[in-house]
Amino acid sequence: MKTIFISIPLGIVARNILRTDIFRILKAQKDLRIVLILPKNVDSYLREELRAENVVIEEQRARVRAGPFRHFILYPFMRNLVYTETTKMYFRYGSKMSQPRNTPIRYFFSRIFFGPLSKITFLKRLCRWLDYNFFNKYDKVYESLFDKYQPSLVFVNNFLHDPIDLALLRIARRCHISSIGMVKSWDNLDKWLLIALPDVFLVWNEIMREELIKLQDVKSQDIKMIGVPQFDVYKKQDVFLSREEYCRKLGIDPSKRIILFGSDWSIVYDDEIADILHQFVIEGALKEKCVILVRPHFEEYKLKTGRFEKFRNYPYATLDKPDRIGKCLKGWDPDWENMKHLANNLYHCDMVVTFGSTLSIDTAFFNKPVINVAFDGFYKRPWLWSVLRGYKHVHYQPVISSGAVRLAHSREELKNTINQYLENPSLDSQKRKQFREKFCYKPDGKAGQRIAENILAILNKA
Repeated sequence: MKTIFISIPLGIVARNILRTDIFRILKAQKDLRIVLILPKNVDSYLREELRAENVVIEEQRARVRAGPFRHFILYPFMRNLVYTETTKMYFRYGSKMSQPRNTPIRYFFSRIFFGPLSKITFLKRLCRWLDYNFFNKYDKVYESLFDKYQPSLVFVNNFLHDPIDLALLRIARRCHISSIGMVKSWDNLDKWLLIALPDVFLVWNEIMREELIKLQDVKSQDIKMIGVPQFDVYKKQDVFLSREEYCRKLGIDPSKRIILFGSDWSIVYDDEIADILHQFVIEGALKEKCVILVRPHFEEYKLKTGRFEKFRNYPYATLDKPDRIGKCLKGWDPDWENMKHLANNLYHCDMVVTFGSTLSIDTAFFNKPVINVAFDGFYKRPWLWSVLRGYKHVHYQPVISSGAVRLAHSREELKNTINQYLENPSLDSQKRKQFREKFCYKPDGKAGQRIAENILAILNKA
């Protein structure tokens, strides 16, 4: 029997791996043992969900420490060897839009220092070599896992950030064990340098493939495109409710058009946009009778800000049902029912109003109109706090340039764009289809199957 290690540090990884065909297919292999490495204090519902004869749950061990030199010198230097428009903004304003800071001097020195250095490919390779060869002692806390299970393959999904995933990759390499990496989200590769590399990369699309080659110094032959596994649910017709049942479930009048508003927790005034949408309905400014379905970002329930509770009492708004929040996986932990519910939201809505988020891509998958808000709510904010900053990120440029989404730069433009889509939902349809094909590689509902097949093919060679 062969063994595979799969690290599941976050809810987003659990969704992508455990609640798609990847885990279902792997679990069905009777000659394969799956060791899931989860954070401590695994929730009882999660243990029950994952229970199977060939599945073993191991809780994460002691924290993997970097050591003073790596923590304060090597890692900060390495990570900034990816220098893009995204990282320029991070140097200038910080990486959290919810907590911006103005640092012009830091930004100035980053331009003259990391700008040129990021173009030196050899420097990236040298830093990775130093990290791999001179700090073995910090990985020893996880070497006993390898001794215990003798894995044939290691599969990680959060190795941009997670020190445990990085340790697993380094140990696998030292033990001559194959490794696969799949970055958990499409917006990771333009931010920081990957410190450790797997033998094989699985990516969603050509965009991510090009970023790996250009920014991360990864060889083309080590990359396989597979599509977006968490989008597979959107091709399963049995998950969709009838219009009547869906509306009854949410308390929505089925005769009204549904405008789905997706919030962004990093924009601390995004509830103002939902208020503006609701005001459009009250004023009769929209050409059809509409209801605003408000979907707070999952971080809202984790942080418990309560900013969207007021929409429970609005006459023309409905507050969406929250996704599951667990303890083990650091908050958001959507189960299959949550995934089906989002699919139904997108299937039954008439359009989506949101920001520069993955929800825009989910919506384009259904070929529904998408409007991205490009103004700052009730009044104009300073650039430090402006929503416009989010549209400068490198990963989002292909979305904007595709024409699959429309940017609304003012309250009036938002109203007019909504009315255009209400009158003609097929507007921009071809652009959305083209972008869906490009972004999803093969939007056929078989991405999870392709990932599982790649994993099994590498296992068979091990």
